[in-house]
Amino acid sequence: MHTWLYRLSLICLPLLANPIHMRAAQGGFNENPTEAELEDASQDSFVPGYRYRSPIYLGANLKGKPVPSNDWWTHMLVDKNTKTMSAFPLHFGIGIDQYPAEDGGWGLAIDAKGLGQLEGDWKVAGDTISSLLVFGDQMAQDNSRAELSGFGDWHIDVTLTDGTHSVRNRLLAGSPFSYHRFYNTKPKIRLNSWGGFVDFYNLDGQKILAEEQDVLQSDHLIIKLSDPHTREISWWAIFANDETVFNRSRYFLTLDLGTKNYLAIAHLPSKEAAALFYKHAYAEIIGTSVAYDVDQQTQKIVTSFQFETNAVRPGFSSAPLVTLFPHQYKHLMAGYQTENLSYPTMRGNMLGFVGSEFKTELRNFGLLPVFNEPTGSAGYDPEKARQWLGYEQYVRDHYNVGTYGAGQAMLRAALSLNLADKMQVTQFKKELIDSLYEEFEDWFNYDPGNEDRFWLDNRQHHFISYFPPDDSDWGRLVGWRSEFGTTALNDGMFHYGYWIYAASILAMHHPSFVDDYGWAIDELIRHIASPNRDDPRYPWLRHFNPYAGRSYASGWYWDDNFQGNDLESTSECLNAWQAIFQWGQITGQKKYQDLGLYLFWTEKSAVDQYWLDVDGDILHPEYNKGHVVILREGAYEFNTHWGSDQMEWLYGIQMKPLTPGTTYLGLNQSYARKFYQRMGGDFDRWHGIMLKYLALFDPQEAIKTYEFGYKVGGPGGFSPIHSHETWSLVYNFIHNMNLLGHPSMDFYADQPSFGIFKKSSNHYNFAVFNPSSTPINVRIFDLNDQLIHVAKQLAPFETRYIKYQNGVIQEPTEPTEPTEPTEPTEPT
Repeated sequence: MHTWLYRLSLICLPLLANPIHMRAAQGGFNENPTEAELEDASQDSFVPGYRYRSPIYLGANLKGKPVPSNDWWTHMLVDKNTKTMSAFPLHFGIGIDQYPAEDGGWGLAIDAKGLGQLEGDWKVAGDTISSLLVFGDQMAQDNSRAELSGFGDWHIDVTLTDGTHSVRNRLLAGSPFSYHRFYNTKPKIRLNSWGGFVDFYNLDGQKILAEEQDVLQSDHLIIKLSDPHTREISWWAIFANDETVFNRSRYFLTLDLGTKNYLAIAHLPSKEAAALFYKHAYAEIIGTSVAYDVDQQTQKIVTSFQFETNAVRPGFSSAPLVTLFPHQYKHLMAGYQTENLSYPTMRGNMLGFVGSEFKTELRNFGLLPVFNEPTGSAGYDPEKARQWLGYEQYVRDHYNVGTYGAGQAMLRAALSLNLADKMQVTQFKKELIDSLYEEFEDWFNYDPGNEDRFWLDNRQHHFISYFPPDDSDWGRLVGWRSEFGTTALNDGMFHYGYWIYAASILAMHHPSFVDDYGWAIDELIRHIASPNRDDPRYPWLRHFNPYAGRSYASGWYWDDNFQGNDLESTSECLNAWQAIFQWGQITGQKKYQDLGLYLFWTEKSAVDQYWLDVDGDILHPEYNKGHVVILREGAYEFNTHWGSDQMEWLYGIQMKPLTPGTTYLGLNQSYARKFYQRMGGDFDRWHGIMLKYLALFDPQEAIKTYEFGYKVGGPGGFSPIHSHETWSLVYNFIHNMNLLGHPSMDFYADQPSFGIFKKSSNHYNFAVFNPSSTPINVRIFDLNDQLIHVAKQLAPFETRYIKYQNGVIQEPTEPTEPTEPTEPTEPT
């Protein structure tokens, strides 16, 4: 399957200025799209929230290079006024001529929102009041701009400049500090937005600068701010050098730093913490980087977070003081410990940590791409399954003109291909292979002037354009027709995750697909999550922030929502990372296999906390919805982007698509039951998704409820099953759950494609899969690393089920197959 030419192209891709031309024999993208072509092909041209925006506010050193486009701070690249950049525990804003321009104040706003406030009964949000505003006293506001002048894995440098005077601000996710350097200007700080009370102290607790026009020489200043609305108290500190002179006026502090230009500003968890922060204030963080390692033997994923520091001042600690998110400290590796300080935030309590490195440890508990036919499940009828498959022949030729709909249809066809393969329905299998190949072939061959046009509006579709990074672009792919703002870098991993998943399945069955179009799937992966920091075409991990442990759907704020960047469908995000993993496995590219595992299990750890709140210690105590639907940087909501109050959508958007690899949703059985029960159980929509989710903890009830082709849980009528599913796929899934049991974390295997299922207290079923083209052995261990069993000589692309009951292995000598397989019959 993998020829020398394809492998050579993989090696050469990073070395070429325009590597798409070094590929296997088939296809190509539109490398030089025109504005007319874009307007003609885009479904989203007239939707304001989806409009494309160029990265305008870039420093000269970054122009022409791929820069991050989907993160907590990227709105600043497209708008000179950015209200919320939420790094946690700090929040930042940039105001040049709007917010927060008040009484001469402008520049960089710094704030901390705490737990936020309940708005109605469906939303928690933080206000946009700034605690401190930082700028230069000689800077001309009318001529100033803020631009990105540097970035690391989770920090950025924002430079405010008027061409003559400038302030460089270093902002970091997870840091209670921001770091500032002043060039040809003095620091000026606007105090407490909208008229709150301000008091000043030194480290000894003495009140200072009590009157306007007071002057003080000191290397620090402790500030007590009272919120003008809630009267809540927050503590802040400014750390400089011993030459510094503070001048107070009514609303402002002006600082003379003497011969130095360094300033650190910190949000303190309490007044008493000031001495600890003073000790670490001069360990300036100048670099941030993450590294991950996947241990093939133990399936452990160790992530290392590293801070590079500059010791600004002798006699002070060179170790930085930072904070950890809950998904980090709950998985902190042995040997590291947090400090006794915390910040209440909209992401739960963030805990302090001192050090230049810490590590977290997760484990892959299995990503299984293919189920077998569940012939051992009580009530499963192979003949009915084949008959029903005949009613769903449309999956082989009903795709879509847009990137999202096409992706879901591709997944539906690929999963049906697996089903037809396991059920030995050979003709239908061949038709699905051919139709999937032709669908990819159509998308990956650009034919100028001859592209298909959609009958409804006569616009072109089924081709992909590439936009190189330059002064007006980020480095991106756009499939035409675009849907839901993919032109504007919105939802990219949702759409193309479906494509990559389907391609990974097709690669197992089509003899030349990888050689013909593997280059295109690699490009889609690099577009949404390039693993290479030096990729000349795409930014590194476009949608994912490694410190926050989660992804961002938007290229910038959705419709300029001042509460920041967001993500809604966590399950579609995880589907994309699973797809990258599968593609890496099946094509023999370990970089993608490990990337997918790292992204999947890291994102899951964040989803468990910030969307699902599985431990009950994250969400606001007065927020009673149980989980989050849309997580914004400065808010979270029990609401969909399309404004629906349909319960199935408010819950199902965190479930779809349910495939053999997404059984992670059932790993926490008690939570899965609670989540399902909160919905109520009377469904009008997305019945396939609901039945699959039910089967994760109660498969017999799902089987009892299942009725092919009809509305489940209500009066008659054809069921509105979701577009990525078929009733045959639902039937197969729920009976596999009934056969195998619920997902479990009690064992692991030494290769990553496996599943552990618990049937009863003394009965487990192991499922192991061979993604390679040669037979392999798979070893299964308990959590004490004791070898339980060796599954020997798995055939290429075989899934094998192994029973482990009362400490005894029962393994079939051959995969279970139906007798005398028959073709499905066409419906009359």
